[in-house]
Amino acid sequence: MIGIVILNYKTWNDTVKCVESIIETAHVEYKIYVVDNNSPDDSYIQLKSKFNYFNNVCIVKSYRNGGYSAGNNIGIRLALSDGADALLLTNSDIIFFENAIDSIYKCILDNPQVGVVGPKVLLQDGGVQHLIRENYTFFNYIFSKKPLVYLKFLNINNKTMYGGYKYDNDLLFFGCLSGCCICLSTKCLEKIGLLDESIFLYYEEAIIGYKAKQNNMLTCFKHEACVLHKSSSSIGSKNSAFSRFHRYYSSLYVLRKYVGINSLEYTLVFLINYIPFLLSAIVKNEYRLLLKKFTKSCLKLYRVRRVNICNEGIDDYAK
Repeated sequence: MIGIVILNYKTWNDTVKCVESIIETAHVEYKIYVVDNNSPDDSYIQLKSKFNYFNNVCIVKSYRNGGYSAGNNIGIRLALSDGADALLLTNSDIIFFENAIDSIYKCILDNPQVGVVGPKVLLQDGGVQHLIRENYTFFNYIFSKKPLVYLKFLNINNKTMYGGYKYDNDLLFFGCLSGCCICLSTKCLEKIGLLDESIFLYYEEAIIGYKAKQNNMLTCFKHEACVLHKSSSSIGSKNSAFSRFHRYYSSLYVLRKYVGINSLEYTLVFLINYIPFLLSAIVKNEYRLLLKKFTKSCLKLYRVRRVNICNEGIDDYAK
């Protein structure tokens, strides 16, 4: 059985369409776990009313919004306790096409060394979301940031993002895929553990990819498994202070805790992220309100040491 976890936050209309697309297109054994992440609207009531009589749809309410990882972990634990041998984590703004879930699940079952699988993600304009990338290192991270990205040093950024890949064939590799729709085998989860709840939003897929590689679990892109990503507005604009806070902080957390960059390297990446935030705070109040918290959070990461992630495992599925 494949457990499908959908995290909802103020997007119950999108979530309904996502669930309906699964019901219409999936033919393998599955169970859907919709976790409402303490939405301040009537999302939980609406979803409960809509799917109350569906035996394979479970609606759960979290009474705190602990972010992406914490919310998904609620659904993951439930699915594991129900005997799922694969966990598909999907945004509420994803629409599944015919046999997409079947193809992803089959890949997991047929390839024991594959721990992570992702579909081809189509955008509303008809394009393909370029989501395949190598795991982060100090160098490929800093050369993906402005202004260093414009230097095109040794073609690092293009190589890191698989710039020449056409997304028309399957790909087995060590690296990460988009977190908007990603499947993990239970075997992989048993090795890498649940999602890291120390970050609220962004870069969760980078941690998954890094942990998978350290445990010799491959990532697979399945070109025949197609989904549509509608890009909902549940987390707001990418240029909002909230979004930048978590995007910058989460990237620094990943580099410090998992990649294991030293203090000098951390100082450089810290400044690359901190200076734009500080400049925005000069002219925008929303940034000023978060500047103190952002500063403290980033400085605390100097005390973080690289974690030993091999065979981290899950101590208790029902915890």
